[in-house]
Amino acid sequence: MKKLHIALLGALGLGAIFAFAPLANAADQQPPAARRGQRGIQGARNQEFMKKMAEKLKLTDEQKKKIEETSKAQLAKMQKLRQDTSLSQAERRAEMTKLREENTKKMKEILTKDQYEKYQKLLAEQRQNRGRNRGGQGGGNTQ
Repeated sequence: MKKLHIALLGALGLGAIFAFAPLANAADQQPPAARRGQRGIQGARNQEFMKKMAEKLKLTDEQKKKIEETSKAQLAKMQKLRQDTSLSQAERRAEMTKLREENTKKMKEILTKDQYEKYQKLLAEQRQNRGRNRGGQGGGNTQ
């Protein structure tokens, strides 16, 4: 009887391991940012910035739509780059720079000259605030 209990407990233990192993493996396969919950934070920051930008620049509905589409496309490309393990850090950095340059070009096309100047000021403010929020460390490129 005792051997039967031990055998049943062993079988239950193995069953639990096999049942929960895929869940543990799925968590390991998520990108680091997703595991830390930063995507949600980043998304909230982006929405907050978009709202602020819409107010300060007095964007039209058409401009808002174009900027949102551009931002989503850029974010998807950047996420894909971050997950591409075949690139070296220098190659990834160069590709990110190209993406930012493409985004700058698109923003110049979407915004008026006056709006674009205000947009540049908002970006500079955001970079400064990002540095303060991190305790002054890694605040990005504050040219």
